[in-house]
Amino acid sequence: MTAAPDRTGPDGRAAPAFDLFWLNSSLNATTRAGFGQRAGAWQPPPPAADRLAVTAAPVALGRPVDAMQQAAEARRSRRAFAEQPLTAESVAALLSGAAGRADGSGRLVGSAGALYPVEVFLLLRRPSPPLERGVHRHLASEHALVEVGPLPEEEVLGDLLDPTGDPGGAAVVVLALHLEAVLDKYGERGGRFALMEVGMTAHALELRAAAAGLAGYLLGGTDDAGLDEVINRGRRPRVHTALAYVVGDPAH
Repeated sequence: MTAAPDRTGPDGRAAPAFDLFWLNSSLNATTRAGFGQRAGAWQPPPPAADRLAVTAAPVALGRPVDAMQQAAEARRSRRAFAEQPLTAESVAALLSGAAGRADGSGRLVGSAGALYPVEVFLLLRRPSPPLERGVHRHLASEHALVEVGPLPEEEVLGDLLDPTGDPGGAAVVVLALHLEAVLDKYGERGGRFALMEVGMTAHALELRAAAAGLAGYLLGGTDDAGLDEVINRGRRPRVHTALAYVVGDPAH
């Protein structure tokens, strides 16, 4: 089983219920098969009436016409990728969604208590100079990449990402959590705050990908324990895989 995240709180168990949730919702080589079978067998229920419908007439709201709206309209989950490498310019544009502010006053994505538990790793499968194939950590405050280790062989990496086949893409962004501070400060509620930040960061990356003309999709069935080993490389304190985003140039 995947180990629950470490704790450094006064009692070593800042949020035991969140620990249990994390453990029960993690996937590894053993539990992924059941997850895939369940997801594949699920059938959507028939459309139902709006459960929150009220009798008042709705008031139509106009849509803005600006760059933010255009990026949101362009955002799609796309799984068809070109074979070409990901350029440094595309990487810079993509990861700017997770970067710090240019004036140094925090990050572009909000964070409870400004604790920023989300760590961003880029698994570059097909890069172009000056970037090299490997595991890179994004330094948000500097908006820079630092290589932290090699990638596994493609066959091994592909299985960690998606056992049903090659997930595609020239790179995979792994959003990982360093949970100690947010759980020590907020207890169980801090788990919600951390997961909210993962979602906000993922959406920011999707919008930046759309604006840069990249294709991508969120990958929720990864081998969490296996990816933890890839991004941690034995270092402490450990971070824990929360979500992955596959990205690359679109196939035409």
